Amino acid sequence: LSVVPLARLAARRGATVVMTVHSSLTFTFNDPGPRGALLRTLGGPLERASARRASAVIVLTDRLRSALVGVGVPPERLHVIPPGIAPELFEGPFDDPLSTGRPRVLFVGRIAAQKNVEALVRALPALRQDARLVVVGDGPGRRGIERLADELGIGERMTITGFVRHEQV
Repeated sequence: LSVVPLARLAARRGATVVMTVHSSLTFTFNDPGPRGALLRTLGGPLERASARRASAVIVLTDRLRSALVGVGVPPERLHVIPPGIAPELFEGPFDDPLSTGRPRVLFVGRIAAQKNVEALVRALPALRQDARLVVVGDGPGRRGIERLADELGIGERMTITGFVRHEQV
């Protein structure tokens, strides 16, 4: 939100602006609290207006592309570049410090409402096998999923590593 006004100022001075909409304040941002309402109220219109004026807009999904076309962003300026992985980073053998000999469910990412890590925590007790949930990452939702795991009595079946450098993931 803080970068968009600077980009608009640069555009007025002749700079080419390429905007990346990763978590849209209009369409995908999901923070139910007062901070979220403020960001959607102030940032949503700014995001839409900036996307309409940008020379190019990069989005992660076709769905977000369609939504932005629906609010007036010219389709020829929208480019979908999905998040990707480098498969060679996941070729073994691995030194696995979290190995328990039991099945594991792995989440890698930012722990935030829109990622819905809570759904994984709630699903863990329903698994037929004694699986572990390993959450690689950190974020504003961490304390909430830790509390939920404790409430569900599965805290010992969940590990949150915190932030891990890309090379280590």
